[in-house]
Amino acid sequence: MRPPPRGARRGAMSARARRRMARAPARNNNQSTINVETPMTRYRCYFVNKEETVTGLEDVHAQSDREAKEKAQALLQDKPETGEGFELWRADKIVTREAPPKPRR
Repeated sequence: MRPPPRGARRGAMSARARRRMARAPARNNNQSTINVETPMTRYRCYFVNKEETVTGLEDVHAQSDREAKEKAQALLQDKPETGEGFELWRADKIVTREAPPKPRR
């Protein structure tokens, strides 16, 4: 490896080193490769009560609709005070709905 030319900034990277770094897979602090091919999708989970009034809102990040539904079900079980059912939305489309039992009149 050649010494840096006079007047070069200390710590400056060569163009070759920058290209090599750009092609390297992303790594986190544990030095394991981060999966960049499957991004997480943002879902909105609206909790509803028996009258189907929204009682809470939670953002859910998941890779698939199925995973988002499982996370929403777990949230509903962990926080029963938020409501008795939920609607799961991805952007402006409803993914699934778990409605609470309707009250008898």
